[in-house]
Amino acid sequence: VQPEPVFGGRVDTAAALSGAAAMGLVRSAHPRAYEILAGLLADPEVQARIGAAEAAAHGAPHVVSPLLRLRALVGDPEPRVLGACFAALLEVDGERALEFVARFLDVPSDEVQEAAALADGESRLDAALALLCAWRERSPFRDADRVAFLALALLRSEAAVDHLLDVVRSAKPAPARQALHALAPL
Repeated sequence: VQPEPVFGGRVDTAAALSGAAAMGLVRSAHPRAYEILAGLLADPEVQARIGAAEAAAHGAPHVVSPLLRLRALVGDPEPRVLGACFAALLEVDGERALEFVARFLDVPSDEVQEAAALADGESRLDAALALLCAWRERSPFRDADRVAFLALALLRSEAAVDHLLDVVRSAKPAPARQALHALAPL
């Protein structure tokens, strides 16, 4: 912890370092790594919580999966923390975590929906394709097309690219533009 004065209070400028240290502890199998990781997942600083979730992706699944699921279920005021938890959970649990993360596609927060969709896409799991397509169809989220198409592009699968190309070929110009934009980096 390195508290530094800022206008209206203090901020921990070592929060990102805490996450990096957690990564080192997890990767070196330090005996207290998971205890420290659990504490960091509840840290008041956003960067420490994100770093802890990213470090968890390199831990033993039977230990980190429950920690990540609990953090997600409790929620976080910062959607980036949940996104890091979703991504780490999909990394350690693979397809077993897809349904859990998919539950967050229907929460009232647009930012959490986006974090869940992008984590599904980054997982590169084939089963995420159907989940993301179904979410796009039912979602009232204003940017669902943009986010779903980006998540599909992140899958980097032939089926996902084919789906995006089908949308581009469709007669609807707005979704076609967004699908094309998602395909651009590929």
